[in-house]
Amino acid sequence: MGFHEIFSMILALFLLLIAASFARADEGVYTIYRTNTPLEIDGQLDELAWGAVPAVSKFVFPWWEEGEKEQTVAKILWDEQYLYVSFLCQDAHIWGKHVERDGPVYEDDCVEVFIAPNPKWPEAYFNIEINVRDCSLTI
Repeated sequence: MGFHEIFSMILALFLLLIAASFARADEGVYTIYRTNTPLEIDGQLDELAWGAVPAVSKFVFPWWEEGEKEQTVAKILWDEQYLYVSFLCQDAHIWGKHVERDGPVYEDDCVEVFIAPNPKWPEAYFNIEINVRDCSLTI
């Protein structure tokens, strides 16, 4: 894969994340609720806490031209020790080839979490990406 293809993919993902972050512009904020009950990390999302919180937003796809718009639902909770992020992704054409940690997982179907601890300096953020092969990239 050449430079232009990689650059196009990174640009598309960046635009997706920007568009998703403004998708709830009418509200302007996403409240991350605290959970008082333990959450089991098992991929089931069947605890009452997950059902009680709203989704982050409807994700948009700036590159979409035709076909079904498969959605992703993301929810976030926190407790005294952890920040919990859940994704429910619909995808009829799952793609993933990278298995090396901190490899180019952005080339695969993946989810990403951007965390900017200081709202006055959003350019200083952490980025965590996980692809469909359970491979992660942390920046």
